[in-house]
Amino acid sequence: AGSGIEYSASVYSAASPYEVDGVLEIPGSTRPRRPGPIPVEYPARMSFGMLMRELPFGSSLLLKVFGWRKISSCIREVERQGKSANLFIHNWQLFDEPPMATRDRMLDNILNPLAIPYSFNVLPEFECLLKEHQFGRLDAALAGHRADRDKG
Repeated sequence: AGSGIEYSASVYSAASPYEVDGVLEIPGSTRPRRPGPIPVEYPARMSFGMLMRELPFGSSLLLKVFGWRKISSCIREVERQGKSANLFIHNWQLFDEPPMATRDRMLDNILNPLAIPYSFNVLPEFECLLKEHQFGRLDAALAGHRADRDKG
């Protein structure tokens, strides 16, 4: 909020960023499993059905599960289409967190076993991605989106 950026990342999709009620929706990148458009669900939650339709490689949930090489391959595929991939990694996946937060995460994992990979440290995989790709800041992506919107 301090940067003045209003955005949402509650959707996973291969779609480009788009606006909903004046808020820019920047989907976490996915790779469709078969050709053709996939409807955007709002909000798009990680579910078994979604995993059958598309691989949400922009989610840090899958970085440890699939490994950095698979995620890197997905990034390159998106770039060949002239698009940018949108990835996110939670701070607790890179750095140690206080014991209370770790306990809370363990409880979340019991309630939602699909979230277990979020508790894995992905720093080595993230560092490999940083060596392989050039990443930009969210404010630059937002400025580019606004410039494209204002042209059209």
